[in-house]
Amino acid sequence: MDFTEKVNRLCNKYKLNEYGCFNLLKVMHHLTDERRLHSRFITFLLNPNGSHEQGTKFLELFLNNTSIKSFELQEVSVYPHEVEKKEDENIDIFIQNSKGQAIIIENKIFAGDSNKKEGETIKAQLLNYYDKKKIEFSDITLVYLTLNGKEPSFYEQFKDKQPELIRLDYIGFITKWLEQCLEQTISNRDLQSSILQYLSIVKEITNDFELAVALKEETAKDLEFGYKYWIIDKDINNHIVQDQFKHVKWHTVHEFMDTLRIAITSKFNTEVSRLNEDHITACTHRNSVKAKVVIAFLYEDTTYYVCNDNKGFTIGCIGDNCPKEYKVLFEGKYNFNDFSIRETFDLINEDKTKMLISRIVDEINKYIVK
Repeated sequence: MDFTEKVNRLCNKYKLNEYGCFNLLKVMHHLTDERRLHSRFITFLLNPNGSHEQGTKFLELFLNNTSIKSFELQEVSVYPHEVEKKEDENIDIFIQNSKGQAIIIENKIFAGDSNKKEGETIKAQLLNYYDKKKIEFSDITLVYLTLNGKEPSFYEQFKDKQPELIRLDYIGFITKWLEQCLEQTISNRDLQSSILQYLSIVKEITNDFELAVALKEETAKDLEFGYKYWIIDKDINNHIVQDQFKHVKWHTVHEFMDTLRIAITSKFNTEVSRLNEDHITACTHRNSVKAKVVIAFLYEDTTYYVCNDNKGFTIGCIGDNCPKEYKVLFEGKYNFNDFSIRETFDLINEDKTKMLISRIVDEINKYIVK
């Protein structure tokens, strides 16, 4: 089977052409908006006091699909909710009851973790939330909800420790839960329609995600054939399939920069700024020559940054106490705006990514040594 046939089979497997119908939620929100779309709709269903008027029914279905079996359903509050849309202590979804129990859900579509420095160590984001709530609540469960159930960064901090960490995913868990919720709403057409529209969005983003990851993995196996297919001999008559390469690029850049964030955090024991997914989209979907992807971190009272733009990778520092000019790395060979550059394209391969990240961290270390 040649590379073209493999790509076409993957596109058919993940239903590339099946999500063009009108959906009001897609009109109102970006598909991957974690806070305004996904967290709010999920909390709407989980909230026993919500306008869906189903009481604890949806919350019970949610809990029954997890290992959380002892959570009492008396006097339950869920934040944020329809009236109070502000998050509680920046927690994406917070569920509490009158028995001193709480569930903290960190909802991640593509955003990286916001880990914090505490003393001389970096603490995982969910554990910081736990510390804020453990005085008030005696029984806390932590939930890490992602598209594919991946581990949080600094996962080792959760191993063999309390509180329990549960990993859930949109691909299996949320899809199944929403389908179960639909079964309970036959008599309420408006509510059923709303859940159906949200379920359609979940299936679309998870299928798009799985397709992009599968295409990336297939390309990474044979970079020569992949480069020929996507860059040299791209079939403009098959534009729907060819258009999927922008998603391959997006995930390549996002995974690269997120892994670089974690590597910098571990090497220099410092917090690193979150990624701006819109900037990654500008690079990989629109190929804007002005687009740049930047992360920054504080080290010994100086703010340093790593930037990728039309110069390739540069490192530098910001502020009056910064004595150094920025430095262009690797002769500008890696430019996220242009995957026709072979060095950039090859970052689709994870081994190539790991090697380059190691080199960047070494260059940062040389740069900041005083």
